[in-house]
Amino acid sequence: TGAGEYPVVLEIEDINILDPGFGYDSNDKVVVDNGAELKLKTDPLGSVIGVDVVNGGMGFSEDPDIYIESDSGYNAKLMPVFKVNRVGEDIEPELVAPGASIQVIDCVGKF
Repeated sequence: TGAGEYPVVLEIEDINILDPGFGYDSNDKVVVDNGAELKLKTDPLGSVIGVDVVNGGMGFSEDPDIYIESDSGYNAKLMPVFKVNRVGEDIEPELVAPGASIQVIDCVGKF
């Protein structure tokens, strides 16, 4: 396989908060596909003020559905920011630009 022919895999690097919603608890579970694990940070009113990416998951090819399992919170809208990982034993990590990201905005999604 020649240079530039290695598969590219997307993983979640960060989360943009499009709408913080309210009534959430920092222990509410964020559900997302591909092994990603996210942890909420909330203010005293339960609005989402941050999301820690514990595990970015792997192999995203499109925007995943991200939702929060909560008994009391609602209306939060979260959008993933991806980073690109190239898969191939011949590529050294320093050859992949750090911080390279792809932001996917799907205006015709489930809101």
